[in-house]
Amino acid sequence: MFLRYISGFIIGSLLGGLIGYLAKCASGTCPITSNTYITVLIGGMMGIMLVARPPEKTEDREQSFDVAQDKKSEDRSKEDL
Repeated sequence: MFLRYISGFIIGSLLGGLIGYLAKCASGTCPITSNTYITVLIGGMMGIMLVARPPEKTEDREQSFDVAQDKKSEDRSKEDL
């Protein structure tokens, strides 16, 4: 799990550094792209956030969907009466 965060940070940092290096602001007024170190940190944090998403639970979703469908069918049967 910890290796997953580190790899996300490294890949994000590399991409952020590449963006910071290639997309520099000519005037230096752009807060993100004017400093390559900032883009490396932002890219690393974005990489961690993408990797740290909770896993999707398909069983829970299917179960809650079934419960919602059952409730809708009960409501419809009450309306018919």
